[in-house]
Amino acid sequence: MSSGKLKPFLKPGQVITGRWERNRYQAVRFLGSGGSGLVYLVRDEEARLRAMKLSTDIVGISHEHRILIHLNGNCGLKDSSMVPRAYELDDFQLGSVVYHFLITEYFEGKSLGRLVGSAGCRRALAIGVQISRFLNCLHKAGFIFGDLKPGNIILGRERDEIHVIDYGSVSVKGHCLKQYTPGYDRASWQAGDRIADEGYDMFSLGMLLLSLVLGKQNQTGNHSLNEVISMAVKKVGDKTLRNIIIRCLKQEVGTCFEPAECLEVIPDDMPGTEAGLKVEAFVNYIAAVSIISFMLSVAYYYQ
Repeated sequence: MSSGKLKPFLKPGQVITGRWERNRYQAVRFLGSGGSGLVYLVRDEEARLRAMKLSTDIVGISHEHRILIHLNGNCGLKDSSMVPRAYELDDFQLGSVVYHFLITEYFEGKSLGRLVGSAGCRRALAIGVQISRFLNCLHKAGFIFGDLKPGNIILGRERDEIHVIDYGSVSVKGHCLKQYTPGYDRASWQAGDRIADEGYDMFSLGMLLLSLVLGKQNQTGNHSLNEVISMAVKKVGDKTLRNIIIRCLKQEVGTCFEPAECLEVIPDDMPGTEAGLKVEAFVNYIAAVSIISFMLSVAYYYQ
């Protein structure tokens, strides 16, 4: 859960100068809250758009910076647009308060949260394939995302390619998770604890996919997990997606996103998909980047 208590305070046009690097950034607009910080769209001195995350928590924002630097250079994600580039960590002071800020790449697009309840099965599967690739790389690097939810994912403008934002929740495997969202948190559904493991992210992915097609299932006090699974059985029309959701929610060993299943469900007329894109080429791409392996969430696989 977010522990942030900051309220937006930068005004459009206001200039921030880093205390150590002396780089200047002009605020454009407030983007939202992320973890324990505030996120702004800013322009750097060369008029390039960047995202600035502000926080009074030096430990948390430094952790996020280290995670991004690691992912930028490793894990098969360094050339991927799924993870934002981290450019700078600095701070400035206003009055008696020191604000630490992280400058990252800015992704244009819309929050995946806007598709909750309206994505459709095939589109949800196409998005899920990309998320699974991201999680697979993260897990191989020894990390668990933790706070996986639609609000932490941006869909690109040109195509339905995903950009994962807000890494304040990322934890080393085996550690306690400190940031979570009840609707996507297995502990809130009495389906496990908040120790960082692959099953935690698998459960969150199941809830995310379910929310895309059926809407939010975050009323943990009103529904049991068994009732949610029963709802998925009855209301998710696509068999492949239904099986993925159920296995994710049950955190079962060795589930899906097999090439044949992707061939059946990835549409060639998805919004933003380039005209003439062949399904065979997409399946080859899937094999090349090893996105299917995340769903083989067996403990020995990662050892």
